[in-house]
Amino acid sequence: MKSNLKTSGIYAIKNIVNGKRYIGSAVHLRKRRTRHFGNLRKGTHKNIILQNAWNKYGYGSFEFNILEYCSKDMLLEREQQYIDEKSDYNICSVAGNTSGVKHTEGAKTKMSKAHSGKILSAEHRIHISEATKGENNPNFGRKHTPEALAKISLASIGRATFSGKKHTEEAKKRMSDWHTGKVLSDETCKKMSTSHKDVPLSETHRNRISNALSGRKLSAEHRENLRIAALNRKYRKTPEDVECK
Repeated sequence: MKSNLKTSGIYAIKNIVNGKRYIGSAVHLRKRRTRHFGNLRKGTHKNIILQNAWNKYGYGSFEFNILEYCSKDMLLEREQQYIDEKSDYNICSVAGNTSGVKHTEGAKTKMSKAHSGKILSAEHRIHISEATKGENNPNFGRKHTPEALAKISLASIGRATFSGKKHTEEAKKRMSDWHTGKVLSDETCKKMSTSHKDVPLSETHRNRISNALSGRKLSAEHRENLRIAALNRKYRKTPEDVECK
């Protein structure tokens, strides 16, 4: 490794306990190794999946393996091939090494436009979901105290990220299609119910709800949808099973 300080190539951070690995590429392999292990020791690694695995198994369970040396212009292509073969700790399934280059404002604008309105495939969403389930989730096993919840609530007041924005009709349809026919399990309903019990609403919150509903007139169709939803919750049935009267 010392003799290859300035050598570029593909590497893997391997968990020798279970064989899982993280794939990456670097212009300077030794520098990249130092950065990875330094952040993991401090608990500040950007890849939360890899960080959680490190926290669980410890320093002695991981090793840095050089898979191959290659030229800088071949890094992403070769990295992608190894990711496709086996990449358990990679959050993103697409190689995206920046090779230490700082993006210009023009490049940042182009990347922003390229990702604007981008829709993730079902396969990609499943990959992200599976990667952050259970112990891989940064909040696994954690429970906020009432004091912490109160602080989060206060910090969020007046900070609505969607304030003043409106969903497009296409976006509304996608969200509607995504939720249509979904029936929550009894276990999920119990968890949701428990999480909302004994959580008092602040005076400001109650006023916002009151003002939002004040003078609002629901259509006959809306009222019928609410009735069906209530029956679904009561009897745990799908919309097709509910007899509309």
